[in-house]
Amino acid sequence: MQWALEDKRTTERVREKFPYLLTGVKPKTGENIIVYIEMDGKGLLVTTKNKQYYYRSDTASFLQERGNKAQ
Repeated sequence: MQWALEDKRTTERVREKFPYLLTGVKPKTGENIIVYIEMDGKGLLVTTKNKQYYYRSDTASFLQERGNKAQ
């Protein structure tokens, strides 16, 4: 009986704060980085080998596509 109760708890949905990954990023420094985008599109989490940096904009959305679209 105990096992069945524990199994139900592990299936709960976890809501990630940074569910999006920005791909194709090439930093000028040559250092490998990973950039995650916050759920609401207004925050970036930049991860390097040794540090993490968090940037937030109340006006911009990093999830909106910008620039010219190829036709």
